[in-house]
Amino acid sequence: MASLRMIFFQPRYLRHRIPRHPERWLGQHHQSTWWAVEQDTSAGFKNLLEKVAGLSMEIRLADLHKLIDQQAIEAMLAAYAIEPTGNGEPLPGSVMAALIPGLQEFPTARVFLAWDDAAPVGMGVCFLGFSTFMGKKTLNIHDLVVIPSHRGQGVGGKLLAAIEEEAGQWGVGKITLEVLEHNRPARALYHRVGFSQVQGGPGLGGTLFYQKKISSHA
Repeated sequence: MASLRMIFFQPRYLRHRIPRHPERWLGQHHQSTWWAVEQDTSAGFKNLLEKVAGLSMEIRLADLHKLIDQQAIEAMLAAYAIEPTGNGEPLPGSVMAALIPGLQEFPTARVFLAWDDAAPVGMGVCFLGFSTFMGKKTLNIHDLVVIPSHRGQGVGGKLLAAIEEEAGQWGVGKITLEVLEHNRPARALYHRVGFSQVQGGPGLGGTLFYQKKISSHA
């Protein structure tokens, strides 16, 4: 069996390229570093998966000032960004460098991490807001990530359930998210757990998501 070649990966500084295949990201915390599988044989990769398969799943709120959580957030976002449903390519180094400081400075940021033993396998990045029509807090799920090796195992549903449970404790009136029209697996999951497209009054149709990028003057 061919040996696995491991690369040292420090997301905060992007000292090495992001792996092309996020399913090979079996993050392992070791002396404040993250390791990622660069290449494998099918047998070797199967053995690695078996090491984390079946272990207890933990979903918890991230501590944005804790190094292991910071690195997990960066790893999950980097893996999500290169997906076709994400950015389709790695995020610029400047974006990755600004990620953790930006979340730390944003008082309504709430990040949920899914762990399989010591490995991060999913993430929900959320932001509290306010509904003028409800007079209550809202919670927007800005990013929902499950790495490919753990899809189909209920990780996404568990993340959504944890988010909903915490949102209820925070006095949130509704949870919102956006999803690509043709991302059918994600849409099916959201429908299963009770999400639906926001509809207007008679004849007005459903709500659409728009954006306009602007240049910062800060």
